[in-house]
Amino acid sequence: MDTSKKQQKKKKPIMPGAFGYIAAKKKSYLCKVGIYAAIGIAIFVFGLLVNKFDHKNIFTILAILMVLPAAKALVAVIVFVRYKSVPFGRYQAVFEATTANLASYHSLEEVKVSTNVINSKVTLLTDVVFTSVDKVMNLDFLLLTEHGVYGLIGKEDQDISYMTTYLKDTLKEHHNSCEVKLTEKEDKFLSYARAIGANGIDDDAYNKKVVQTIETLIVK
Repeated sequence: MDTSKKQQKKKKPIMPGAFGYIAAKKKSYLCKVGIYAAIGIAIFVFGLLVNKFDHKNIFTILAILMVLPAAKALVAVIVFVRYKSVPFGRYQAVFEATTANLASYHSLEEVKVSTNVINSKVTLLTDVVFTSVDKVMNLDFLLLTEHGVYGLIGKEDQDISYMTTYLKDTLKEHHNSCEVKLTEKEDKFLSYARAIGANGIDDDAYNKKVVQTIETLIVK
């Protein structure tokens, strides 16, 4: 097998905001919990076997230390378990609405699999989970442009006012003051998406700053 085929088979880690991000992170962290637990148990049992079933040995301490990474992974599972990845049909509908008035853009497959960047000035994020000191928050979609940040609320019964203010304040702290519009209504969000190209886009650098700031908020 040549190098190119090996590279194709090698699975790249899913990027924050990519299609299927929540589902992938749930699976990843659940696997980590299982692996750390299994290693800890194996170390503990090995310690018992080599020390005539006396649990007071160095292996017991090493086994206990495995609780730390397992607990960290379990916390991540608890954060993600409340939320779901958006289905492909909805993702496609948002992509089509966003590109309806754009002159040029990457293909749906490119955006979904690799870049999230529709073009150099519009970025589509999905499965967004982010935290503040007080809350864990979720957006099904987040569109980032130099004109503003437009989001569709994911899990129901979230405080839209709090989320909007939090994003505005965070962007302002990083010298990226811009419009932030969040909604629970999918048709309203799609209208935001269609308006992006119609309103015109002109500042590439500004979008990059907004993207960088938002990406630091997403739970990894």
